[in-house]
Amino acid sequence: MHRRLLILYCLLALPGRFHSAFAQHSGIGIKGGLLLSDTRSAKLTSNTIPGATAGAYFALRAGDRLEVQPELLLTSLGSGYTLPDGERATVRTLYIQMPVCAKAYVGNTFNAQGGILMGRLMLAQQETPNGTEKVTDSYNNWDYGFVLGVGADRSPD
Repeated sequence: MHRRLLILYCLLALPGRFHSAFAQHSGIGIKGGLLLSDTRSAKLTSNTIPGATAGAYFALRAGDRLEVQPELLLTSLGSGYTLPDGERATVRTLYIQMPVCAKAYVGNTFNAQGGILMGRLMLAQQETPNGTEKVTDSYNNWDYGFVLGVGADRSPD
């Protein structure tokens, strides 16, 4: 399953290979934002913590009201926990994420987006009252998922 997602991702993320299939419009941009993240655990009570994402995107026109948009993002996620003894702990993770989305425009401004996402874990640290320790080995190195969203920007028309 992971191999098929990786192959599909590579096919969609290589814009130079499919350049002739797209019209003349394309764009490069930067994006960023604040996040709230949380991790669920059956044994611990968790809380959301703030995070952020920043990176670049490359929009390729694929039709009158359609774009394909590969991105490269650096994302900080994590979760706060209340340990069984009542003390607090925080786990923070740092990912390089590579989503590839199709954007369909509804009118000249609004769009709906959907696609796939691959993320590579770069670092995971746990902070407790006893100090900070690296817990990267406790996590999967790769993350896979789907992306859905809505947005507002200029239509490629």
